[in-house]
Amino acid sequence: MKILIITPYFEPAWAYGGPPKVLSDLSKYLIKKGHQVTVYTTDVLDKNSRQKEFFKNIEGVKVLFFKNMSNRIAYKYKVFAPLGLEKAIKNNIEDFDIVFLSDARTYLNKIALTYLLKHRIPYIHLAYGSLPIVGTFFKKLLKRIYDLNIMNELLFNASALIAQTNHEVNEYLKFGAIKDNIKLIPLATGINLSKYSSEQNKRVCSKWGIGEKDILIVSVGRINKLKISNIMLDVISEIINKNNKVKWVLIGRDDGYLNHINTFINKNNLCKNFIFTGPQYGDDKFQILKRASCFFLAPSHFEETSTASLEALAVGTPCVVSEQCEIPFLEEYGAGKVVKYDKTLLVKAIIDVTSSSKSHYEHNCQQLIKSKLSWEAVGSMFHKLLLNIKTMRK
Repeated sequence: MKILIITPYFEPAWAYGGPPKVLSDLSKYLIKKGHQVTVYTTDVLDKNSRQKEFFKNIEGVKVLFFKNMSNRIAYKYKVFAPLGLEKAIKNNIEDFDIVFLSDARTYLNKIALTYLLKHRIPYIHLAYGSLPIVGTFFKKLLKRIYDLNIMNELLFNASALIAQTNHEVNEYLKFGAIKDNIKLIPLATGINLSKYSSEQNKRVCSKWGIGEKDILIVSVGRINKLKISNIMLDVISEIINKNNKVKWVLIGRDDGYLNHINTFINKNNLCKNFIFTGPQYGDDKFQILKRASCFFLAPSHFEETSTASLEALAVGTPCVVSEQCEIPFLEEYGAGKVVKYDKTLLVKAIIDVTSSSKSHYEHNCQQLIKSKLSWEAVGSMFHKLLLNIKTMRK
């Protein structure tokens, strides 16, 4: 099939978190299955950088980057206004058999919907944690205005709505989506660094001041008050007070909340136990995840599965997460714990996991990825869905 993916961000816009990576991996998997994949996206990379080329061929995926009116607004508010995109969609949309629309509320989706309905082209919507109305007052207001004008039409006319967890299924249902149209397909990862040498790991750990006897807890995500919640800080503080060998490594871009975290760290005398690396997109991140005794994330809002948590599992590191970022099958495979958003329960879960030998979890973690959360497992679900939609249209 000829597939078009319309998304605000795509490889190599890693500063925008998990969706660019997920969509990149999905595109490459579909290419391997014989489909033709084109991506329309914007030129964002990070706060200060833009993609210079208009066109790139990324491992067979044809990617067109449209210039945003404001890179700063795109980065800070996730408001994307790509120049020339509507003309491209209008002129080329009939060339495609099916379209993927990423994220819940974007100007790109609004533009695309008009022409998709006009030409009766089927499309699949991938929310990837963006359905809940969270954020600042301004962001919430923009989301509510969008929902009143577009959301119902967008979801009602989709051939399929992709939810990554049972919670996201319920979020779709809150908007009045047709239950049979919602397909539960978890996130996947293609990361497998189990064969990286111990020498490489020692080099990276030495770079960041991580000692051989340190008990490492790693958290990865944007540094804001929703993702790195106050309960997370309290949990880390209590665990370090119980065991001074624990070090907390925080990896991610600062969304203006790092000062609050540093104030907390200083106030509670945790400076020697805290390492902030900033955003990491390559070997350093994966090597730190591999060295960790535990991956930990407990956001205050529902954001569904964290892609970084899957990367941790892929390198054999168990996860402790709150229900707000559930990892499907985690406890079933004995690869970590999903607990309520509660300080006492989170502290207990982390102590339980870090008290056990790392080797106790490594096999379980990688078996979970291989069986349920690899692109071979998850990609086949997308492939079957596409074939079903194609058959239904004949």
